[in-house]
Amino acid sequence: MLRLHPFFRLLRFLHRWLSLIIGLQLLVWVGTGLLMSLIDQTQAGGGTTRVSVDPPGLGVATASFIAPDQLDMGDRTPLGLKLTSLAGRPVYQLKTDAGIRLYDARTGRLVVIDSALAQYQALMSYAGPAAPGEAILLPEGVTGIHAIAGPVWEVRMSDRFQTRVYVHGETGAVLAHRNARGELMEILLMLHFMDYFQAGGFNNPQIIATAFLTLWLAISGFLLLFVSFRPPRRPVG
Repeated sequence: MLRLHPFFRLLRFLHRWLSLIIGLQLLVWVGTGLLMSLIDQTQAGGGTTRVSVDPPGLGVATASFIAPDQLDMGDRTPLGLKLTSLAGRPVYQLKTDAGIRLYDARTGRLVVIDSALAQYQALMSYAGPAAPGEAILLPEGVTGIHAIAGPVWEVRMSDRFQTRVYVHGETGAVLAHRNARGELMEILLMLHFMDYFQAGGFNNPQIIATAFLTLWLAISGFLLLFVSFRPPRRPVG
């Protein structure tokens, strides 16, 4: 029986276990890739239920608007001002050092994105037959691979896709449509790219470590060829 040097015995032991680990990860890559290819990407991204809700033209004379310097900004420092529309009415969108505030351009009153307004925005962006359900305020936003910074309103639609519409809590803009297939896609992406800590990038430490271990597996396998197929030493005499 061929006796191996202790170094090669250790190398073979590590090679076998690393082959098992890399092999399992290879199955994960193939399996998740196959499943992702079978999922409708447009549907998973909410594209089949979403329509554009770009602000329409103001359609009124801006001379009837109050001057921006008459807005009650309190002690906030203004950083930028934009005239736009929200739910059919002209609004000033004021960017300050503490966030974004909306003001009715005709009255100067503060516009708050409450649950009713969030539901209205969600419905305007929704192409399906379902009515908007409960609106839930998420101050910290939504975590995940495609994270959404808060505050946002989550409006659930009672359709077969389990669609959820996310509305910005300060501007009222519709940020995203998500559904159950989209959640499944995010899980598959996380497993496929080994993004276990949801950093949202491909070149994460797990991928880099796996690449180096795969390289080491190839090198160790090449070295073991010289001892695995070496003819046994014949006894003398």
